[in-house]
Amino acid sequence: MPFAPEPLADTVPGKHLIGHFIDWFFASVPDLRIDSLVVHDTTDPELFILELHGKATVTQTGKIYANTYCTHMRIRDGKVVLIREYFNPNVVLEAFGRDVIAEGMSAVMAAAGVGAAQ
Repeated sequence: MPFAPEPLADTVPGKHLIGHFIDWFFASVPDLRIDSLVVHDTTDPELFILELHGKATVTQTGKIYANTYCTHMRIRDGKVVLIREYFNPNVVLEAFGRDVIAEGMSAVMAAAGVGAAQ
């Protein structure tokens, strides 16, 4: 996430962390609902471009998390080979709070066997 405020990371660094990050995120917003979705046509059969809006309550803070995403996904031979997701990181920070994000990223890193987040 370019321009993301601390402690949000610019990216999830490495394939080995992505699954752990997704597990943590969805555990934090188990009631996440997508309330709008647009799938854009592309000339590349491997590329999918999605615009979506999701809303949930963050379990750790009780705050509402509502964000709009633009997702670029490349699927090759039935496997996701690229995901780029763009959204407003300030909305994440407001709903989750710095402490929850820092604790979550530390848990993600530890679950992946990487150690504590920097």
